[in-house]
Amino acid sequence: MRSLLTAMQFLYGLRAGQGGESPQERESARWVAWFAPLGLAVGVMLALLILLAWGPIQPPLQRELWLVVVPALMIYWLGPASGRYVGWARTWASIRLGGRLNDLDHDAYPGIEATGIMVLAVATAALAQYVAFANLPYSWPLLAQNTPSLRLLFPRANYGAPVLMAMWGNACVLLAACLGRPAGHAEPEVRQLLAMPTLSKLLWAEVAPLALTALFLVGWLHRGGTLGASTIVLAAFDALAIAVILFGVTMLFAWLLARRVQGHCRATLLSAGLIGELVFLLLFYAIIKTGSLL
Repeated sequence: MRSLLTAMQFLYGLRAGQGGESPQERESARWVAWFAPLGLAVGVMLALLILLAWGPIQPPLQRELWLVVVPALMIYWLGPASGRYVGWARTWASIRLGGRLNDLDHDAYPGIEATGIMVLAVATAALAQYVAFANLPYSWPLLAQNTPSLRLLFPRANYGAPVLMAMWGNACVLLAACLGRPAGHAEPEVRQLLAMPTLSKLLWAEVAPLALTALFLVGWLHRGGTLGASTIVLAAFDALAIAVILFGVTMLFAWLLARRVQGHCRATLLSAGLIGELVFLLLFYAIIKTGSLL
């Protein structure tokens, strides 16, 4: 239970916890095992919020989308994503201040310039996330249209996307910890992540979201008739392409951030997670609209 609370606090809290586990648990970083289940839970919560806002039967008119999407996303932004957005804002303000992230104390007023940078960074990321959600198709994949009993496995794009986005966001937090060193003011949890073997981080980060993404894409890439092996293979390759692209983008972003702010801390890792969410939505939209990344 302590490992679950540590993971929740690290991924979604406004501040990281102080590490309530025993020294053995802190050394092994067992709480990393909760990254994928927590991402799944948060994604399902966001999908349910969008379902309640959009309604299960009729799609909203285009001019009414903001009335529908914004309330659901606001709950997400002010709840589970609040820590991620705070980390994103602090990281960009630190870059503007010359990499002095430790100068941005949580309890102190950071100044007009840093505050302006924080507001602009949050607004830009939130707008990008809103635009991505607002443009997702409000339709069932063909496989679910033909077989209503499969709609839980193959939901509408605007319900499946938030689930996968939340999982890949947590995965990118862990992927970012594959590169770089801890900053001098890094939290104990960050030092645990950076000390983990790279292969362990890759497995914990990639396996669950990769499998679920491949499963979801089967419904969207199915073109009718009997579900064939070619559709399953194409879905698997598209899911693998998403994983590879996210890995590359996360590594590049993590490397740049670690250089600019003098090492990794929780804010930089959460920023990488937010970038991962936005890039995933872009890739997901491309697959839905074009049929495949390949």
